[in-house]
Amino acid sequence: MKTPLLELKNITKAYGNLIANKDINLSIQPNSIHALLGENGAGKSTLVNTVYGIVSPDSGEIYWQGKKVEINSPIIARNLGVGIVFQHFALFPSLSILENIALGIGYTDKLSTLQKEVEEIMAKYRVQITNLQRPIGHLSAGEKQRVEIVRCLMQKPKLLILDEPTSVLTPLETANLFETLEVLRKSGCAILFIGHKLNEIKAVCETATIIRKGEWVGDYQLSQVRTDEIAELMVGNTLPAVSNRKPTKNPKVIFQFNHNGNIDFEATASYSENLQLKSGTITGLAGIAGNGQDQLMSYLSGETSGNKESIEYYDFSLQELTSESATAVSEFIGHLGIVVRNKKGVLYVPTERLGRSSLTQMNLIENAFLGIADKSQVCQGGLIDYKKVKQFSEDIIQEYDVQPPRSEALASSFSGGNLQKYIVGRAILQNPKVLLISNPTWGVDISAATFIRNRLIELRDLGMAIFVASEDLDEMFAICDEIAVIKQGKLSKAEKVEELTIEKVGMMMMA
Repeated sequence: MKTPLLELKNITKAYGNLIANKDINLSIQPNSIHALLGENGAGKSTLVNTVYGIVSPDSGEIYWQGKKVEINSPIIARNLGVGIVFQHFALFPSLSILENIALGIGYTDKLSTLQKEVEEIMAKYRVQITNLQRPIGHLSAGEKQRVEIVRCLMQKPKLLILDEPTSVLTPLETANLFETLEVLRKSGCAILFIGHKLNEIKAVCETATIIRKGEWVGDYQLSQVRTDEIAELMVGNTLPAVSNRKPTKNPKVIFQFNHNGNIDFEATASYSENLQLKSGTITGLAGIAGNGQDQLMSYLSGETSGNKESIEYYDFSLQELTSESATAVSEFIGHLGIVVRNKKGVLYVPTERLGRSSLTQMNLIENAFLGIADKSQVCQGGLIDYKKVKQFSEDIIQEYDVQPPRSEALASSFSGGNLQKYIVGRAILQNPKVLLISNPTWGVDISAATFIRNRLIELRDLGMAIFVASEDLDEMFAICDEIAVIKQGKLSKAEKVEELTIEKVGMMMMA
């Protein structure tokens, strides 16, 4: 047996009474692709931050190439040869690709010299990035990830840590990433792969370390365990399946986007099809990040308002949504802002959990209040009824199994999956008539993802109209009744899922 490149022995880290890691072991061999698996909140981030010098363990030992080391800072980690690409990219949108790489590695020579070095690295490891002078803000999520990877590779890492690297990638981008990882492995670099898409994990990784609730479960040869067995080891019990969808009788159009030529957003988008959101229907929007879906969702939600007649809203009551005979008079709301649309029952959950869907330095009760569409329900005489807001927050926590169940805790103290469950629950418990939601399970573990998907299906079966923008095609086909594709701002007609395949939608996204 070779000497491990990295070995962690009995790593323990506690934050007060919360034990994030307890006696965890991890051994990564040279030239290997090793998976670290566990639910959100299992302790993966704490463990990775320990390896990268962000967190100091309370006890335990770290060995690098057989020698005991102390990693007290990211500088020490990088000097050893550890590189990391976090789930949330650390890039400056207004600066170019080349400038971001220079800043990240502390490059002080001419940018023209750096460009040659970057192009050599990209050619060696088969990483494709065109036009290094482009601003980061103009890139898709997949391109931003490649910039982060190249920036790491410029430092010649011996161990590359990837946190949820495929969460926002198309199938083709994922295949290209896996090709790069194999080239890296063969060139002598080990890779620690953190992810939740178990089929992908099995395809690219040889071994996996599984942790659950802060404790080490074991190391497994992935060729010898089934996907469902891995999931059960991660959560400690059998996972529920995604609910079956009930056929909707006589769905009613509740919300309609009327194509009327070019609509200028941050980037010009020209939508070529109308979009109808119907009662008891989940409509999916597939597309590579950066193709106009963010602008469309912003316009539909009212974050961006514009042409009055571009959006038509049918004001059914919740009871009428499941009635066969009910009719409603429509009104045009394209000029109305998000506050007014919220009060009409049109709610939006954007992709960004931090800073947009929640304020990290506020607790869950305060974040619950910010997300309530109709503030009159919890305010009287200009004063906030704190008890009502707290009760609403605790209802979300209980209904959506948010852990730890503490309303007074800051949003920043929760794992990504638990915070996402809270944000989605906050919207759903307000019984919206139309729910617009982007990447509902981005960076969420398999248990939380199944939970959220089942809740969306339950909402659909109650008659609500749901519009889901997601780069996860497996998710789209699991929960959607129909799917439209957006590419370079062009919106296709929504087609029934039964008439589509993942391959066909993938080709539409790339064509």
